[in-house]
Amino acid sequence: MRSRAISLSAFSPPLFDVVELKVDIMKDGLVCWHMDRMGHDDHPVDLRSWEAAPWFLKKWWKLLSGKDGEAWEQTKWRREFRGEELKI
Repeated sequence: MRSRAISLSAFSPPLFDVVELKVDIMKDGLVCWHMDRMGHDDHPVDLRSWEAAPWFLKKWWKLLSGKDGEAWEQTKWRREFRGEELKI
């Protein structure tokens, strides 16, 4: 997501609002879990530590490489583990 955000923000005008993205992340659009399912500490640099809110996935699909992107797959996995369906 970071590299796509940098690339898309380099256009003039930028292809998205950087401030809006930051606000959405701070509104729990992205959550970093501190423990994995085995009880081990997760790390923020590990993509598997992150889960995106369904509304965030829908809104920021360009930055997340769509439904084929790792963020979608990881979010789907985390929600399925909890018995929740990913509806978008």
